[in-house]
Amino acid sequence: MNHFPYDKKSKKSILSYAKKLTDKSLSDLGINQDKFEGKGKLGLMVEKGYFCLDSGNKAEQDFRDAELELKVTGIKIDNKTKKYKAKERLVCSMINYYKISKEEWDGNSFIEKCKNILFVFYLYEEKKYKNNPEEIKFFEPMIFTFDCFQKNLIKKDWKIIKQKVLDGKAHELSEGNTDYLGAATKGMGGGSGKDFTRQPYSNCKAKRRAYSLKTTFLNKIPNKYKEPIFETIKKILNPYKNLSRSQICKKLDIKEKFEHKSFNRSLVAKMLDNETYPIPELERITNNNATDDDCIEVKTIVEDKNQSIKESMSFPAFNPMEIIKEEWDESTFFKKLNKKFLFVLFERDDNKNYIFRDSFVWNIPHKDMEEAERVWKKTKDQIENHKTKCLPKQKESKVAHVRPHGKNKDDKVSTPDGSSMTKQSFWLNNKYIAEQIKNMRRNNQ
Repeated sequence: MNHFPYDKKSKKSILSYAKKLTDKSLSDLGINQDKFEGKGKLGLMVEKGYFCLDSGNKAEQDFRDAELELKVTGIKIDNKTKKYKAKERLVCSMINYYKISKEEWDGNSFIEKCKNILFVFYLYEEKKYKNNPEEIKFFEPMIFTFDCFQKNLIKKDWKIIKQKVLDGKAHELSEGNTDYLGAATKGMGGGSGKDFTRQPYSNCKAKRRAYSLKTTFLNKIPNKYKEPIFETIKKILNPYKNLSRSQICKKLDIKEKFEHKSFNRSLVAKMLDNETYPIPELERITNNNATDDDCIEVKTIVEDKNQSIKESMSFPAFNPMEIIKEEWDESTFFKKLNKKFLFVLFERDDNKNYIFRDSFVWNIPHKDMEEAERVWKKTKDQIENHKTKCLPKQKESKVAHVRPHGKNKDDKVSTPDGSSMTKQSFWLNNKYIAEQIKNMRRNNQ
């Protein structure tokens, strides 16, 4: 019988023992990594080495007798704001498609398992995390319990996940469907058959997924707001509706630099920089270099008075040497698409004035994500087969294509066959974006 250095039935005793980690590393406490192997080694070292718990994907809580779940999670410093933020989403428990289809919100398995969480936070430092996790320093642990407001934030997302299952569309679940509680893929990767499971209302096998608290939620834990983030965004942008760029610049007291290619993007960032609603997500929106998997991606779109769009939507140039090593679910393009977008629409009138008309929140529909995957896979195959001049063109897909995205024709990158090509990127087709906006306008009427 294991001897525990705390009363395993008492939250107070467990937390008191956990706080002995504060400002210390596991090596300070005589625990090293030699006995621990596998992914998430630091978590295993805390779970087994420090708390003397049995590891495993158990349905019950880690501290069952105290109704307490242990989560070891990283905090990093934002390079722009210099503030702490969550390193990544927090995977909580597996989604059982059969079970959720029969559950109600009250008493559902996710809330029951995670209603009380012992957070053991650590300062994420990449080199230490990979090579010497026992040297990682911990912050003061805390016990977190969802309050009514926080429960309401994730209740909506939980219902979206459940409805997908009830509709026989568990295979169409995406993290872009929800705001705070995600359905994260959970498996071996590489297209293994073990990554898929049955669902109750369809013969299509669905990817194994787990409930995850997104960083948008984790960063919100100390802050309580009164409304969903996208309603807040609408409130911030509404005063600028139907104003020209010149009028907006005057209102914000900023210089007009219309000749700059990124001016629309910079202008939107200024429009969103609102002291009345100083919420963390807006810092993420206005950060051009945001890399979080679930950050909000801003895209400015220009349409003419007939609501047609001339420009396709670009994504960062890809590296041919890297794309051939990727699998779709871990690819850069997938991660970019698998999030929420804020579309900000400007209309170009006959006098070449740009008028701010509207904004929409969008995530790519499942069927279109599948088409984007087909385009990505063909691109990878062509590069592997040294056919870099035969990458998918716009006429080959209604959703996406590949075309040059360098500074000029001399802006090149190496290819696997030892030659080079002009930098390329994936683009969402202009007609496809126009169609999506038309659908959103119709739905908002």
